[in-house]
Amino acid sequence: MKRLILCLGNEIAGDDGVGLYIGKRIKGNIRGWDVKLSNKSGFYLLEEMEGYREVIIVDSIILREGKVGEIIEGELSPSSHPFPSPHLLSLPQALSLGRRLGLFLPTRVRFLAIAIAPPSFGEGLSEKVLKAAELAIAKLSNL
Repeated sequence: MKRLILCLGNEIAGDDGVGLYIGKRIKGNIRGWDVKLSNKSGFYLLEEMEGYREVIIVDSIILREGKVGEIIEGELSPSSHPFPSPHLLSLPQALSLGRRLGLFLPTRVRFLAIAIAPPSFGEGLSEKVLKAAELAIAKLSNL
């Protein structure tokens, strides 16, 4: 069974680059899992996930309520409420459409997200997000 950890982000948007930071640290170190890094979103992520049975998405998330550096984990399902997305399609919507189009997409999609403040231009991670990233790396290393 092919499994993927898909790490997302934007390195020039401060803490929004946390997924890519984690991906670089774990790539090649998680037995039985492929690791990919991407700055894509929405429908474009289907190309990255096609052919895998299980996917864990690692990304940042902006919460209305929550603390910067908080780790949020869960599982997407066909009935998942779409997360607010600045993109045309949310990931649950894109997965649903891809399945209806007959693409071989994962039957299980989990996520591990780190709460951030709204991103701004700049490189590097804030101290709270960096600490959370290290915890996430340890968690993923124990898969």
